[in-house]
Amino acid sequence: MKRLCLEYEIEPLTLTLLAKILKRSGLKDCQPTAGRLMIAASRLHDPGATLSLVHEAIRTSKLSHPDMIGPRTHLEILVKNDKDPAAMILLAQIREVQGRTDEALRLYEGAANANSDTYTGFEAVEYDIGESWAKVSRLRLGKGDLEGARAAIEKAAFEYDKPIAYYYLATDHQTQDPADYLRYLLKAAASGVIPAAQCLGMYYDMQWKQNVGISPGGKASIEGKVEVGSLSPKKHSSMSKEESEMNWLLATEWFTVAAEAGHHRSRISLAIILRSGESVQEGMDWLNREAFPANWTNGVAALKDNWWDHEIDMKWVDVDELQNWKP
Repeated sequence: MKRLCLEYEIEPLTLTLLAKILKRSGLKDCQPTAGRLMIAASRLHDPGATLSLVHEAIRTSKLSHPDMIGPRTHLEILVKNDKDPAAMILLAQIREVQGRTDEALRLYEGAANANSDTYTGFEAVEYDIGESWAKVSRLRLGKGDLEGARAAIEKAAFEYDKPIAYYYLATDHQTQDPADYLRYLLKAAASGVIPAAQCLGMYYDMQWKQNVGISPGGKASIEGKVEVGSLSPKKHSSMSKEESEMNWLLATEWFTVAAEAGHHRSRISLAIILRSGESVQEGMDWLNREAFPANWTNGVAALKDNWWDHEIDMKWVDVDELQNWKP
């Protein structure tokens, strides 16, 4: 292939572009040819081809395939010699899979601090500085570097406006201002971060149930569960009926957002709040919409058994206790 390219003055990039055209054609018979062209382009050291192949191999868990030996070697060259940030991100992902977190952290830091002019511009790999800072924060947190993790996630949020970063800020124990907590969650949830929608549903659900405020430092954990003691009663005697109804509507709205995205805990929470608001059948419809994972089955079955017994007030059911529940 190299000889043919030299003889006919064909650039490796041309092979990459042709491979992409064939792949995007959707024609089944063209896909093997597209793959061979991409591999050939990578062997001729086209950065775009190498990044595409490695990106796809990570996505499909095929990094160990013999065809990936060359692209992985070239990827390391792109990192070492060209300081390509997109290559750094891919190599960092590989190192994470291998359990080499120290090296992964250095690579993510390198990508986050890289001069964007060194980026190859290959669109299959998103060179996202903000996302890199979010990954740096996660790895620093895993190493117990709380201060470094906080600094990195603040960069991702305040300098690069990453929605997931705002979610992590909201769930960080250092975020003590209730207004900041809600503002961060709203920015994250409005951008599609589902755990943030779940947390907002929980917050407004508690406001509706108890007329409570959120205490300094009180918040939902990163898994979307309320931490023990995180919400302390703070009565709002001046809360009107309209305000209480608004809290119910907001809780329902955010639980719906998360439930529609497949968040099982939110689906149960939504069903319960609908039942408590007299939408009994609609709540049951949400429980029956699709099967729950095995670890939720017993708890949901117990909930359904008592669903139509109006003597039972379900609004205070601890949804977390339904997970892995055994009769």
